[in-house]
Formats: sequence, structure tokens, C-alpha cells
Amino acid sequence: MNILLIGECYSENLGDAVICQTVKKMIENEYSDADITLFDISGRINYQEYYNNKDYSILGKCFIKITEKLPIILKKSSFYNLYKNNERRYLRTILLLENILKEHQIDIAIFAGGAMFMDYFAGLIYYTVRKLSIKKIPVLFHSCGMGYLSEDGVKLLRKTFAHNYVKNVSIRDSMDRFLQLFGDITTPTETYDTAICCNKFFNRNSEKVAEYGIGVISLPQHYKIQKDIITHFKKSNISFKVFTNGADENTAISLLKDVGYIDNDIHSMLMKRPITPEELVYNITGFEKIVSFRMHSLIVATSFGIEVRGFVWDDKVRTYLTKLGYPEWCCDTDGYNDFEYLQWNYNKTKCLQQKILELSKICEKDLSEEIKNVLTR
Repeated sequence: MNILLIGECYSENLGDAVICQTVKKMIENEYSDADITLFDISGRINYQEYYNNKDYSILGKCFIKITEKLPIILKKSSFYNLYKNNERRYLRTILLLENILKEHQIDIAIFAGGAMFMDYFAGLIYYTVRKLSIKKIPVLFHSCGMGYLSEDGVKLLRKTFAHNYVKNVSIRDSMDRFLQLFGDITTPTETYDTAICCNKFFNRNSEKVAEYGIGVISLPQHYKIQKDIITHFKKSNISFKVFTNGADENTAISLLKDVGYIDNDIHSMLMKRPITPEELVYNITGFEKIVSFRMHSLIVATSFGIEVRGFVWDDKVRTYLTKLGYPEWCCDTDGYNDFEYLQWNYNKTKCLQQKILELSKICEKDLSEEIKNVLTR
């Protein structure tokens, strides 16, 4: 069985890479003979390396204009409206897909999950599913989440879900919103973020780096609260270090400078930037407790039984911790100054480990059944 696994496989935000690698390993456990090809939906072919479309850029541009723009005489297509915002990314991804489909005979395509249903991905999802449907390749959307969608994004996803070869959609968050937008086209199932199973496939850091790990995010509106948190830890003489999911290095350095660290002190207080999902998991599991904004740093930590405190910059953070059974581990970012929220609870942690075991079994079963249902049709 030849499987095309689609997602942000080599994203700088390594939480997405953890998802893809976890799904890949889960499939390999279930189907030992599976040949899995990764397709990064942003056109990457490795970490920090993009598909080289230099020789085809002119051809690619002409192709887009002929197939998507010229047929629309008075009004541009929704696809072209999204395409024009990031032409280079679209071209390299489209040409990478063309190359993969030429070189591989694909039996089934699986979107690995993450916040796929948003404008940033909608055009490329639409294009990818259309190409796969032409080749009569069944498509699964597994454990996907919702993000910002414009009218154009909604139109393209509605067309996508209407394809006969889209066989299943499972949702990790925002089910009500999904049903409101697409419920008349497809009936989704609800599941958990598959990265919750990552403890089965990644090695834990055997050394204690510090008591607390503080995970940051590059969102200007939340810069002050992150600065206040780091300042609190610094004044309290608590053992801590700052870490990122891979994409927020400059923000982390800026924060440490703003709270008074200089030169070598910054390097000692900041975990080495992870380049692969293995390195991200290694960094996170070196802490006893995690305080973080990035959702997948929270998921990785809880997967390994580490208690967390998550700041709700996006409702998906609240959704994850609420579904996990720990809504009290969430905190809104507006006007936050209650650092008592960061207290540790060992009894809760013991319960967490059992909860993760239960949810991991559900995730494995959900993915397995989604694939089996397609293969038996």
C-alpha cells in the first residue's frame, strides 16, 4: 500500500512536524508493508529546505494563469485570490506535488492533521484534492483543526469536501464552526490531536534541564505577558529556561534581553533552537513543568506526563486542555497577573498519565478505522 501523507511535514513550527511523524509511525505500526511518501503542503523537501522550482517557474506561472485566471472573465477565482498572496509558495508546492505523483503510484492520501482548515492552506488543499480526485485516489482528512477562513477560503473548502474521493473528515477542534460552514456537505467525526501519542515514538530527555520550561510565541499582542512571566521567574530565583517550537527564536532572544539578560546569559537561558521534531521533544521533556503558548509544546509535554499551564491566545489551546480534562490548566492572556496559577500538583500529574494512555488508544483506533473504512470500500 502506497500512502501519501500530507501536512506541514517539515515546518519551522515543529509541532506540525511532530504530528506528521507521529501519524507516519502509527501507520507503519499498523501496516508494516506501507510505503509512505511525505508531501509538505508548503513545498518543503526537508527541514529548512524547499523544493527547487527555478527551472519551472515560468511554466508554472503560465499554467496557473491559463487554468485558474483566464476562464474568469469578470471576476477572479477564489483560488487565484489566495494564490496571488503567496505565489512562490504555491508554485513550489504545486510542482512538488506534480513530481511526487509522477514518481509514485499512490493508493490513498491522508492529511495528517493540524490547523489545516484556514486560508493559509485552503487553496493548496483544494488544488491537491482536485489532482488526487482526477487520479481516483481516496483522501482522508485526519484530526484537522480550524483557523481563519475568508469567503474565498470557505468556497474552496466547500468545493474540496464535495469531491467524491474525499472519504472521511475528522476534527480535533471547532466542531460547531465546521458544521456551520460545511455540515451540509460532509459529516465529520470528532477525535483528538494525534500528537498526543508522540510518547510512543519519541525518546524522552533523561536529564533534568530546569524545573520550568517557558515556551514563547511570536505574537506582538502577547509580548508583554511573556515578558512579565519571565520577569516573575527571574525575581523568584526559580530554575527555568526559555524554549521555542523552532519558529520563535528572535522573539525569545528579545524577551530575554528586555528582562535584563545579556550576551552569554541569553544563550545559557535559551534552549538550543530545535531543527527536527526529535530535538523539540528532547527539549520539552527536559523540564518538570511547562508554561507555554504554543499548543503542541503543551501536547508533547502532557503526552510525557508533564503538567502544563497553557495561555489561550487561540481557542484551540482551551479546547485541547478541556478535552484532556484539565480546563483549569488554561489561562486567558487578557489582564493576567495571577502567578499562583503556576503552582504544581503531583496528584494531578499521576491522573494525567492515565488519561494520556486512554486517549492514545482512542487516537490509534480512530486513525486505524478511518484507513480501514477506505480500504474496504
